[in-house]
Parts: sequence; structure tokens; C-alpha cells
Amino acid sequence: MNLFWLSGIAGSGKSTIAQSAAVEATLLADCIVASFFFSQRGHTELCDASFVFPTLAYQFSLADTGFRKHVSGIIKEQPDIFEKDYVSQYKSLIVEPLNAMDCTQRRIFIVLDAFDECEPRGATAILNALLDKNIGVPKELKVLTTSRPEAHLREVFYARDDIQKLNLQDIEAKRDIRHYLLTTFKQPPITLATPFDAGDEAIFGLAESAGDSFIYAVSILRFVFDKHYQNPQRRLDVLLGNRTDPEERPYERLDALYLSILHQAVPSDASGSIKRRLRSVLGQLVTFREPLPMVVMERFCELESGDVKRALHYLHSLIQVPNSDNQAPLVYHLSFSDFIIDPTRCKDRDLVVDTDLAEREVLLSCFGHLSSQLHRNMAGIDDPSLPHFEIDGFQTKVEKAISSELRYACLYWASHLMKTKGVGDDKMWPCLQDFLTRCLLWWIETMALLDTLREAVESMSQVRAWMVSSSAYSA
Repeated sequence: MNLFWLSGIAGSGKSTIAQSAAVEATLLADCIVASFFFSQRGHTELCDASFVFPTLAYQFSLADTGFRKHVSGIIKEQPDIFEKDYVSQYKSLIVEPLNAMDCTQRRIFIVLDAFDECEPRGATAILNALLDKNIGVPKELKVLTTSRPEAHLREVFYARDDIQKLNLQDIEAKRDIRHYLLTTFKQPPITLATPFDAGDEAIFGLAESAGDSFIYAVSILRFVFDKHYQNPQRRLDVLLGNRTDPEERPYERLDALYLSILHQAVPSDASGSIKRRLRSVLGQLVTFREPLPMVVMERFCELESGDVKRALHYLHSLIQVPNSDNQAPLVYHLSFSDFIIDPTRCKDRDLVVDTDLAEREVLLSCFGHLSSQLHRNMAGIDDPSLPHFEIDGFQTKVEKAISSELRYACLYWASHLMKTKGVGDDKMWPCLQDFLTRCLLWWIETMALLDTLREAVESMSQVRAWMVSSSAYSA
């Protein structure tokens, strides 16, 4: 067996194990390692299956000159290899170069983390390639995959008896979590203004609440030792009232913790405008297709300067909030994104994010920037027939002409449109018609400047299918 599947619910420690395994293997002298960590929170390439085998081949090439020489020859012989099916890519870019090496004294390790964050069809295709028995995989190659136990992945993994499987929910993790909490409370990760001793009884109580959820334990520590708050005792007192029956729902403990932290940031008596601001910012964070700096988020959705940082000020335990407005805030763990968009888990109706509305708001902002910023000859290039590399200062002209918010709108308006229903939307539909009749050619020109014409073609294909299927469409 050369493939191992580690599964578990969100926050059970899968990615931590995968990262630790990759690092430890890298330190071994006789082991070469390549990895791909899927994520829906960063750039779209991180959840695109077509990048997996090229990325692994690149990493192996950096680690071994023999592999690099062989894979370079394959790419010269098959320049279209990156467009072929995944079985062909796996065979040509990974297996054949490995078989050409002397692997008898080497160990080869691949880590593929968070498969559930890869789009389902691509994830299934990658797994089927890895499990193809006709490729001739060297016995020295071992593959570690991790994911939530999603249906389309279970269908592949449970259909095979040549895969080792382990569900983290079958492992007792309470002792490890208690040790983790005890150690960190005794040696706080930040410098405190005043001495603080939680006491073993309180720590054991928190460990009991955490159960088998490492993300719960991590969130506890981020909440208590928030350097922006500097009152760990008060926050500890808040948490000690959050013990619930873990048998009701697998996420109940985590949901109670998340809701408690949100209520600390936005008390029930907070004004409606403050709650709407937080909901709007959280809606952006969970629907944006790639992270945007705070200043760009504010311009994109026409928020006031400083609104994003003010909305997230007391949420540093859940969201990585940068000091600079030119950097992007990031949700620490996907489990919070899942929580905040699910009304059955986030019980506060003033804070739960309606993804349909959030997608629509972002889409309307996209159309607003496309309508107001697109125009003919965006970069002011005198001779558009020239190749980009022959134009002096081409990249500088493009960066100056295309703002960050316009770039995002150009790349992702179609993706947000796919998530909307469109039926009976008197505001969205006229915006789409205006874009298609007045701005379409300017958008195509801008996508060419961004070197994303392939994405433009794919977007138009998706939009056409959406318009044909939507009952809102009329010829």
C-alpha cells in the first residue's frame, strides 16, 4: 500500500499532522518530499486540481538533479503535457522520472492536504490517477492524503482495499489537548502586563470542553492570550461558562466558543450599524475568491476608511488581522467560515452571514467597478498590435492603469454571478446587461493586459450556460 488517507472533521488536526509529516520527512537525508496544500481561502490555484502534478514535479526537481533532468526532457518531448489528463500527467511528470532515478536507497514522500477543499471533480480525478495500477509506481513512493470525510472522497477511498485509512475521530486526543493547554497556560505565548495564573482546575475544565477538537483548544488560547486585549483572566471567566453537551452535535463546543468570541466583539446591545459592518466584512472574507488588503476591501465595497480594522478589532483570535492596511486579513481556520454562514450553528441572526446576499453584494460591487473604470485602451498603449514584451514599461503601465479592485472585478465577476440566482433581481440583471452591451470588449482587452485571456473565455462560457439555464434570462 502506497497511499494513506487521514480523515477527520474540521479542526481535528489533519493539516497540522500533514505539515509536521512533511517537515520531518524533509529533514531526513534519504528522503525527497513534495507537497500540495489545498485551500479555498487563498488564490484560486490552491484549490485547482490542474496545478497538483506540475507543482509536485517542480518540487521534486528542486530536490533532485536527476529527476530535474528527466522531467525537463519529458516536457521538451511533450510540451502539451500540462493540458493532458491527470493519469498522463502523473505518469509522465512524477512516476517516469522517479523510475529513472535510483530509488533503492531513497524514500519518496508526497503530502496532499485538505483534499476536500479541491473542487470535487478534480479531486476525484487526482485520486483515481494516484490509484491507477497500470502506471508502475515505485514501491519507495508513499502518499499521505488528508481531508474531511466528504461523500465524493469517501466513495473513492472506501471502494478500494489497497488504501490505509485512519479517521481522527477514532483516536482519543483529550490527553494531548490537556497537555497542550497546560503547557501553553504555564508559558503564555505573549508578554503579559500583569501576572496571570489560570489554575489547573480551570485548565482541566477547558480541556474537557475542547474534547477531541484541537482547533477548539487553539481558539481558546488565541482568545485568552489576545495581545490586543491584555486581560486573560476576564476572557478566561467568559469561557468557563461555555460548557455544553458534546453528544448533541459534533461542532457544538466549537460553535459555543465562536459565538462567545463574537459576542465579546459585538455585544447584544451594540448598534445595528456596528453589527451590519461586521456582517458585511465577514461576508467579504468568506466570499472573496482571493485575499484582498484591507484598504482594497474598503474601496471595493465602498466602506469608510478603517472600517475593516474596526470591525475585526476584537476578533484576532479568529482572524489574522494585519497591522498594515495594505495587507489582507485571513480567517485562521475554515471551521469559522463554515460556522458563520450556517444559521443552524450561528444562532445570532444579527451576525450570521447570508452567503446568497454576500455573493450578490460582491457581484454588484464588481459591476460597479467594471462600469466606472473600464474604457478603451486601458493602459494607453499607442500600438496595440505590438507584443507585450516589445512595449517599454508594459508592466508598469498595466499596474498603473488597473486598480486592485478593478483587477479583482475583472477576474471574478463571473464566478460570483454563478453563485447568484438572478431570478427577479431588478438590480443585478440591468447591471449584467449594461456590462455585456457596453463594457464587454473593454473587459476582454483588460483581461489580455492581465494575461488572463484563457480565464476570460472560461468565464464567458460559464456565463452563457448560466444565462441559458436562468429563468431570469430572456433573449
